[in-house]
Amino acid sequence: DEATETMECIYDGSYPDIWNTPSLREAHLFETEENCCDAWTCHAEPPRWYPHFNSYDEATETMECIYDSSYPDVWDTPSLREAHLFETEENCCDTWNCHTETVAPSDEGRWLSNEEGTDCVFMTLPPGMLDADWLFETRDGCCAVSTCPDIVTTTSTEATTTQVSSTTTTQVSSTT
Repeated sequence: DEATETMECIYDGSYPDIWNTPSLREAHLFETEENCCDAWTCHAEPPRWYPHFNSYDEATETMECIYDSSYPDVWDTPSLREAHLFETEENCCDTWNCHTETVAPSDEGRWLSNEEGTDCVFMTLPPGMLDADWLFETRDGCCAVSTCPDIVTTTSTEATTTQVSSTTTTQVSSTT
């Protein structure tokens, strides 16, 4: 993060192949997050399990929960922490439906701010979460408290002109 001049240590297998070469392995690959953070300046937030909205699969209505410290700072506030940050993967998956078993489709959804806080997205959520105060029934409601891009709507109307012909009759009366 350029603003805080901190790095993030992540435990997963999706690192560049070149880091696994002898000349770079020692500087970039570590057995523990603590060892990584000793070598690099890490974020101060403790790692937690949280929903990874970009992994949402519409076909199964599931998403992944991931464990690291790169969750949005706003989720570590009292009003959002309980719904977004978890001590265990199981608790995260119970709340955010990342289990792999077949899930029955649901027509219950709400609008919420995306991970980056740059727009609102519509998601189908577990019934127990539908009344959370950070969910909205309309995009407008969500955008009223979030940063949403302006949506430009263009409306066109076809004009029709009708010409009506008319005849005027003048009656002349004669008097004798």
